[in-house]
Amino acid sequence: MYAIPLLAAAMCLPSCAEPEFQPFVGNSVRVGTGGTVQMVQGVQVWENGDPPRRYRVLGFMEEEGGTRATKGTVLNDLAKAAASHGAQAMIVMAAGNRISGVDQDELMVRPKVKVMLIRYL
Repeated sequence: MYAIPLLAAAMCLPSCAEPEFQPFVGNSVRVGTGGTVQMVQGVQVWENGDPPRRYRVLGFMEEEGGTRATKGTVLNDLAKAAASHGAQAMIVMAAGNRISGVDQDELMVRPKVKVMLIRYL
């Protein structure tokens, strides 16, 4: 009777936890040159470059989604976590997929994204 809710909760645990924040140490002030940007959960997400203005690097986060996740759902989770750390924007440093196995002759792929958290000056 309790097996299905417990199984659903156990499957959610890896994706429900907030991504680990790794603070940046060093000269954190930078000036960007431009790129592509979209808004996700009220946070700017920069790809193919960085914001064309001064910003401070707060740190980094990396998230791997489940086998049914997409890059978009992973960015959504990262944006929520970034806002809780005071970030106004994220710069995508790396994005790809990891093959986590095979199920009924289909590859099980998990999206993985690493971002830099920034705050504008």
